[in-house]
Amino acid sequence: MIYSRYLVKKHLFLLILLVFSQNLVFSQSNKYTLPFFFIKIDSITVEGNKITRKPLILRELEFRVGDSIPSQELQKTLDRNRNRIVNLSIFNDVDVETSRGSTPDHIVVHIKVRESWYWFPSPVFELVDRNFNVWWKEFNRSLKRTNYGGDYTQYNVTGHADVINLTATAGYNQRFSIRYRTPTINKKQTIGIQFAATYSRTREVAVSTLNNKLVFFSNPNFYAIRRFIGEISVTWRPALFYTHSFLLEHRNTTIADTIAYEINPNFFGATGVTGQRHNSFVYSYSYDNRDIRAYPMRGWNILFEARQNGLLPSDDLHLTRLRLEVSKFFNLSKRLSLETAVRGRYSLPRSKPPYFNNSSLGYGGDLVRGYEYFVMDGLDLGVLKTSVRTRFFDRNIHYPKIVKKRCSRCKSIETQAYISIQNDVGYAKDPWYGDNNTLTNRFLYAYGLGLDLVFYKRTAMQVAWMNTITGQTGIYVRTKL
Repeated sequence: MIYSRYLVKKHLFLLILLVFSQNLVFSQSNKYTLPFFFIKIDSITVEGNKITRKPLILRELEFRVGDSIPSQELQKTLDRNRNRIVNLSIFNDVDVETSRGSTPDHIVVHIKVRESWYWFPSPVFELVDRNFNVWWKEFNRSLKRTNYGGDYTQYNVTGHADVINLTATAGYNQRFSIRYRTPTINKKQTIGIQFAATYSRTREVAVSTLNNKLVFFSNPNFYAIRRFIGEISVTWRPALFYTHSFLLEHRNTTIADTIAYEINPNFFGATGVTGQRHNSFVYSYSYDNRDIRAYPMRGWNILFEARQNGLLPSDDLHLTRLRLEVSKFFNLSKRLSLETAVRGRYSLPRSKPPYFNNSSLGYGGDLVRGYEYFVMDGLDLGVLKTSVRTRFFDRNIHYPKIVKKRCSRCKSIETQAYISIQNDVGYAKDPWYGDNNTLTNRFLYAYGLGLDLVFYKRTAMQVAWMNTITGQTGIYVRTKL
């Protein structure tokens, strides 16, 4: 009996110690092994936001004061919401911690942010070609194919993650632009607005496509092409993951007479036409539930866009384009993830468009990886991309002491490195200009291996080896993934 009572007391003591240790771990190290089914949020505090408005940060959270969260999902929920705040791209670091609330099954959520520099006057040095690889190999790293000038960007101007940007460049292109964007202008933080205007002129322009390579015309004595773009857009974000955008745009483009009459009479659709002016309306719908936008490991991203070029009978271009992009990211394990992405575009009418408005694969993000040196023009496009990524490096790289003494915000660089295996399939349909371009109107395939680097969970770059269906291999540098 004495031995039995001893065992009961011993087991009771161990049980009390276990519960106490769980509560202690909860309050100090965020290992949420609580005996409660749900945890209720008493309050949310925000620290470190000297400029940023607190409601902007709270807007990104999927929980509110008074909400209850399953205890087994608490840590994942906090990590997921930390990433949402990181995706604002206005903080160097974000921590989300908890402390015990009014009762053992209540907590207080503490959000601590370290704000970035918000003003960046900087020199401009940029490449004018479609990507780094084209400039490096096909144009022999020519400095004549670069822009230089000045840029001023002010982030978080009013504390609402708004941005103003002024740019002036010379060199290959002369460009002047101004842009202002704010994601919130109303009390509910659901409506945003953007204004932008850009004027540019250059002495060289692509006038045709031959063997899936751009053919350029240039003349040092006059500007080959001049462009003006003005736009205003309104965004509506009624829920955390959903955004509707409405854009009005005006474009005015003129080219040299030599191009319109001699080199490519179909540049703007008819011989002797030296200008194209039109107004456009664009509606887009976005569902973005990715954990980290720069390099997602889990989540969905869906984008639908309907663009109508030509709103008035007097507009020089009438072209409708429908676009759909769907990406899914599977988190297979702590270090392993799978990316699948499909995008497509369809154009109306099916009549022959001006050469200037016939771009498809190879421009911007519409790319079959491994075909960086080629363009595939056309009315329609389709791309399927898959990547398996495994993380092998994840740590903070610290600045030297001399830097940290002079810069209180320069604490460390959050860095991850991944190995990725990539497979891409793509197709560009060109009923009108495809005769001299063998990569158009056929399925393209490429596979390869990449080294991906991610900094601050905001910036990503890649160095990749790719092999294509044509047998061409190469090493490519990408700054947009």
